[in-house]
Amino acid sequence: MSFASAALARIGWLRLVTWGAIIAVIVEAAWIVAFSPGSDAHAYWAASWDAPYAIGRAYTTDAYLYSPAFLQALTPLRLLPWPMFWAAWVTGSTLILVWLTGPILAAIVLIPTPFSPVFTELWHGNVVMPMAVVLALGLRHPALWSFMFLTKVTPGIGIIWFAVRREWRSLAIAVGATAAIALLSYALAPGAWADWVATLRLNAVAPEIVAAHLPPLGWRLAIAAILIGTGAWFNERRVLPLAIIIALPEFWYASLSLLLVMVWQLRDDRRHRHGDP
Repeated sequence: MSFASAALARIGWLRLVTWGAIIAVIVEAAWIVAFSPGSDAHAYWAASWDAPYAIGRAYTTDAYLYSPAFLQALTPLRLLPWPMFWAAWVTGSTLILVWLTGPILAAIVLIPTPFSPVFTELWHGNVVMPMAVVLALGLRHPALWSFMFLTKVTPGIGIIWFAVRREWRSLAIAVGATAAIALLSYALAPGAWADWVATLRLNAVAPEIVAAHLPPLGWRLAIAAILIGTGAWFNERRVLPLAIIIALPEFWYASLSLLLVMVWQLRDDRRHRHGDP
């Protein structure tokens, strides 16, 4: 077989494997939609319009813990029946996963095992996949960091990157976008914001939450800040996913899914080396 024929054969096999992976991802996502209760996502859908923080304790069924702004942004989806909301949520998370890694790796990490971070993340329907988008694109589009502040709060520490690199315009955009969204949301529901602050305080001192902070959140935020600052100084953005995992309010192994952002960063670097847009 000539070199050209061998190359064409390899391309053919790659295309076959890629399409097989796409089909596998679709089947895996459909399986999650059909059989998972989507516990985290259900809390976003089920939160009361009038009193979203009525169930204020973490680890309680349907406890909603993010800002009123996030809930308001989800309004169009929250108007859907739960099965449709859940299907849309899993579809969006799956598309983000494929965008981060490509279909072949996505199919592998979605294999349903009890200790797969990515499978567990999609099974519960947390916001880790949207957070991955922020980590991938947030250095170029700093307004995206508002998502971090308005959901899990502490991952917003990532904007230290802009301060260390003296990218003051980007820092101002990140802070300004967060403030603008928060002010608009507050104007629509000032009582909900007061309730959110009270809920954050409640969970900050709850024994079962504090016990999960090993080491304590303050220490982890300090470590994350050092990592981010060092990465910014040496222009090494691959530290960001690890630093944000460390900075999360609570460590949950499904959050390790954020490490897939490193795969996207490698692919992005390769695209830029080859001059692709």
